[in-house]
Amino acid sequence: MGANFRESPEWLMQLARNISGIGTNPSYPVPGLTFAELTEQIKPILGDYYMYYGSQTYPPCYQAVQWMIPTTTLKVSSAVIEAFKGLQGENVRPSFALGNRPLVKFRPETESHWTYLGPRGVSWWGSTLEYTSCGKTADCELQPNQVLRDKCLAEQQRQSPIDIYTNECMPNVNVEPCVTQAGMRPIGFDVASTQPQSDPLKIYIQDCDCYPCTNVNNAYTLAIKVPEGPFLPYQGSDFALSQITFHTPSEHAFDGVTYAMEVQFHMDRVRGDGDRKKLKIAILFETGEASPDWVHKVAMVADDANGTPDSLVPDFHFRDISVAIHPLLDKYFFYEGSETRPPCSGDGVTWLVLKTVFKVTEEDLVLLQAAQVGDNVRPIQPLNGRLLSVAGTAQFDGSAWGSDGQ
Repeated sequence: MGANFRESPEWLMQLARNISGIGTNPSYPVPGLTFAELTEQIKPILGDYYMYYGSQTYPPCYQAVQWMIPTTTLKVSSAVIEAFKGLQGENVRPSFALGNRPLVKFRPETESHWTYLGPRGVSWWGSTLEYTSCGKTADCELQPNQVLRDKCLAEQQRQSPIDIYTNECMPNVNVEPCVTQAGMRPIGFDVASTQPQSDPLKIYIQDCDCYPCTNVNNAYTLAIKVPEGPFLPYQGSDFALSQITFHTPSEHAFDGVTYAMEVQFHMDRVRGDGDRKKLKIAILFETGEASPDWVHKVAMVADDANGTPDSLVPDFHFRDISVAIHPLLDKYFFYEGSETRPPCSGDGVTWLVLKTVFKVTEEDLVLLQAAQVGDNVRPIQPLNGRLLSVAGTAQFDGSAWGSDGQ
């Protein structure tokens, strides 16, 4: 039997060698085998594991037991198996159906990995990952020169998302705070290069390398990769759309109220000059009787999404989205902010938050939340005196108002 032990873990070999001395009373018949040594031997296989909620496998089969099962299996010799069978017999409870319980796969996280929930969640972005702009208050003064110190302080002061107050400033009306009217700044995507025969939109789960993407300690974001980057002209520059992300609930708020979902359009400057490097459009959704067709299409295939962008809806193009949202781009709030995920960079990010709130059905919302684990939002950040403006349609310029506001 000793020759066969070469295939088995050392701790099992020690148990098998001494199994004849094991009785009904707890004792220590295995010389040299301590719990510390046991954990040291099994530690290498505990990085990746499955988790589900079940019960004890012996009477009284108590419920609410959390099971964690490593994905790595160990080899054991037939001699060791026979030794245990001779002592305890066939002591196995039959398998039960999983039903609608989630089966979750966990994996080790790198030092640079971040999450929305759990030990690397938003409250720890600044301290654990050392992203100063994500909330680490240490010391911009440690930067090597004044330019970097000023940039560090500025980024800390212009973080996103924010709570947007919606009352507009009007001449001779003393209401504080109010959002400044910026006049006409129409926006719209140039979809001339996005033809129906071009590559369809690709749907995937960001930050996901385990399938299915149900790890509750990582609030994955459902996303759409947009091929060929349709442009959005804005204030003398062109910005190319690269991806669309879904957040449940919303990240931004209106007058202290958050909504069921927020869809964000992420764009990078490709032509033009200035400090504005990134442009982001945010659309807020509340629950309603009908979803836009493009949202419903995404919801219907959300469960099939994984970490690889894929054309889950073969005939789904950006033109389908642009046609639906263009009529509602007529009015929006804008401000200078930051990324809402690490490293929370506030260097040249402008947010346009549509004033119109869209609708999404409860059914579609549940499908989208299930795909991305929900709660993938950064908390509201202080406005810190930043200018908040509204634009897109004709605004009051004061010339039509008398000195008394009539």
